[in-house]
Amino acid sequence: MFDSLIFTDKDQAAPEHPMAELLWVRSARSFQLEPHESYYGDKQPEELLVFALQKGELNVESDFLHGIVGSGQVFFLPQQTRDCSLTARQDSEGIVFALAGSLLERILGEHIREQRLYCPHGLPGILDAAAALQSEAMYPEQNSALAYRLLMELYRMAERYEGKPGYPPLVEAAMGIIQEEFAQLDGVSEVAERLGVSENHLIRLFSQHVGISPGRCLRKRRMHYARELLAHSDLPVSLIAELTGFAEANYFSKVFRRETGLSPSEYARQYAQTEAIEPSVRRRMDELYL
Repeated sequence: MFDSLIFTDKDQAAPEHPMAELLWVRSARSFQLEPHESYYGDKQPEELLVFALQKGELNVESDFLHGIVGSGQVFFLPQQTRDCSLTARQDSEGIVFALAGSLLERILGEHIREQRLYCPHGLPGILDAAAALQSEAMYPEQNSALAYRLLMELYRMAERYEGKPGYPPLVEAAMGIIQEEFAQLDGVSEVAERLGVSENHLIRLFSQHVGISPGRCLRKRRMHYARELLAHSDLPVSLIAELTGFAEANYFSKVFRRETGLSPSEYARQYAQTEAIEPSVRRRMDELYL
């Protein structure tokens, strides 16, 4: 069954205000993940997500950042990020902020292009900003000012960038093949063969550093793409099965139900119904299912 982050704090809805267009804290939420529990999903394209890990250890997989993040560390995912996967190696908890506004690119654009997205010592400044958001009544100017405070903290972290977390080269290579070529792969054995190692060695090393097996990583990648196609296209299930790397539609449907609790057609119908739902509710459903 697909797991999601456990969000506890309410969204801060952006008003019709000029400062909200420049910079805004769209949401501030706490999260908790048990060992091997994962969050795997899309983010809104205009958002920059800031993760501050207060406890535990996470494997992070995204378009821009791959590696292990530990307690007391901070990383952020820029607007260009499409996919994000977090898998807990142990009991983990922290805070995630969603920022939006035109100032993000103007202030962090160069650092994002250089992939300075990780800081091993950035937690105190982020927690100070989080504490300031606890006010029940926050005026637009206060929210925008807090967003600017967070943004400048990210800028300072990027300025003293110390290198991103990383996996061993073999694991990085395997992950790259899985992320880019999941639809064409026969399985983990093909990945191991292309990398010139035994399948058992690849599974052992990959599982040790990523927290899940390469087979599970491949299945998650295929399921994520299948959910995207079911939610945003009218393609038949048989074609979606083929496009996601499954040789046979019935087997695809069986795996999809096991992973999501719904059949592909049920999922497509349920997602279609959200088109008439209020946007904030639909975004929450995206977080749960995509």
